[in-house]
Amino acid sequence: MSEEWSKLLETLKTVNHDLITANEVLTAELEIATKALEGQIKVSERYQLQLDEATQEVDGKRAEVVRLREALVQNRDTSYQTYVLMINLKMQGLSLPNDDGTCELKRLGNDAKNAYMD
Repeated sequence: MSEEWSKLLETLKTVNHDLITANEVLTAELEIATKALEGQIKVSERYQLQLDEATQEVDGKRAEVVRLREALVQNRDTSYQTYVLMINLKMQGLSLPNDDGTCELKRLGNDAKNAYMD
């Protein structure tokens, strides 16, 4: 029986050694996988930051487009109003500011004021 116990003890030692080795290998593989996953998380976070920056840039461009579109509409309205004003002034024989910076309408207004004051 002693020989059987010796064989059994030797088998148990071998199995124990194999289990320890397998545990060490699995632990090392787990550490490698964990580091790889952490690296992927860092890469993912970096891509997320880049995506956030790009999204903010796109949102800024969208806001700028909306602002420009509103300015264009407002300018178009202003241009139309200016055009109508010019037509009305021309129909009355007047015009918008002259090249020298004077304005017939203002000059006429001053003339009328001066005539009233006299």
